Amino acid sequence: MQLPSPPSSGIPGFGKLCLVAGSGDLPFQIVDALKQRTQPFCLVAVADNASPELVAQCDGVPVFWLQLGQLSPLMGFLKDQGVTHLVMIGGIQRPAWSSLKLDLQAMKVF
Repeated sequence: MQLPSPPSSGIPGFGKLCLVAGSGDLPFQIVDALKQRTQPFCLVAVADNASPELVAQCDGVPVFWLQLGQLSPLMGFLKDQGVTHLVMIGGIQRPAWSSLKLDLQAMKVF
């Protein structure tokens, strides 16, 4: 029995996926799977957590390096990319509150 081929441009009707990646092996595995399925996606790499090797693996994929506490640039990136779905994967080391530089958008949340 032959399995159907994955769609040529990802899952029909799914939209654009954004991966917010921290540390570990799982982000690498998910990126590999998305590239095999040709699912359109972009990557938000969490600074001091995500691997530069992961970003290198995402050649041709829009990438944004996120500094924790900086929500305004992130929201702009997501909007510019037309993101419809967001998934957080990998580990994030909890920063000290004193090290966070919250922008105005983040201050509204906290």
